[in-house]
Amino acid sequence: MAVIRNAGFEAIETNFYFIKTLPLFNNSFKSITSQPRIILDFGISKDAPCADLHLRSIIENGWLGWHTIFTDASKLFEAECVGVGTFYSQYSIVQKVRCPPESSVFTGECRAILKAVKYTLLLKLRRTLSV
Repeated sequence: MAVIRNAGFEAIETNFYFIKTLPLFNNSFKSITSQPRIILDFGISKDAPCADLHLRSIIENGWLGWHTIFTDASKLFEAECVGVGTFYSQYSIVQKVRCPPESSVFTGECRAILKAVKYTLLLKLRRTLSV
């Protein structure tokens, strides 16, 4: 463990690690070249009266039998906290978290996606869709 000190800043303790090989070579070729199917636009307007039904239909037709984890983050006003939500529908797991006001919505979205990935790993889910 090393302590990093810089004039005018608080001391930070950090661990240093030595790896004999480059991190790239610690992973399988398949994991590095994997290209998961990522859909950025389902063609649904969030203001549409039947948006929820349309999304459910798309999920049922394209990913029947898959585990579904919904994620979202929002911030109404600059001085407010970022609200982050993760919902795992099959087990009705709901997690709500507040990030500090200094956080961006992007940070909140990243935190929600990270939580979805952690659920997937913890529960050893094979086929998971994060929306």
